[in-house]
Amino acid sequence: MRPLASAKDTNLRTREIRDIAQAIERATAEYGDKLERWLNRLLPTKLDEVIIGGGAAYHLEPELEIYFNCEVTTSYESGSSWGSQKKVRGSSYERRNQSKNFTPMIWGAGIAEIVKKTFDLDKAIDGEQCLSQRLIDCFGMFDYLLDKGNS
Repeated sequence: MRPLASAKDTNLRTREIRDIAQAIERATAEYGDKLERWLNRLLPTKLDEVIIGGGAAYHLEPELEIYFNCEVTTSYESGSSWGSQKKVRGSSYERRNQSKNFTPMIWGAGIAEIVKKTFDLDKAIDGEQCLSQRLIDCFGMFDYLLDKGNS
């Protein structure tokens, strides 16, 4: 994989990396804002749960957690040294703000594994499950429409 920053000079490379990071932050904020406005138009105000998937969803996870008023659960497990504990991110959510609606998010709902099996994406090809995660939304919609057409 080629590095994103291409400058050979250390100072220019540092500046280029900073500029890229700032552009990513601005683009993420703008995309998050557009997504929030779209969700406000599309979704009812009260949902039991929402299934989250697709490549951009993982990039926007903090924004989605705020939008759906979710605080990820955490637990502690034993660390490597005696008596130490390590904080571990859980897979479920609790209400972040008591005065707002809370919609639990479910990531992928098992669709990622179905995508991996359907398209024969093994770990060597899929890397960090990147491709299967990016296909979740398309595959989920296809499966939904296929089921709807059969009923």
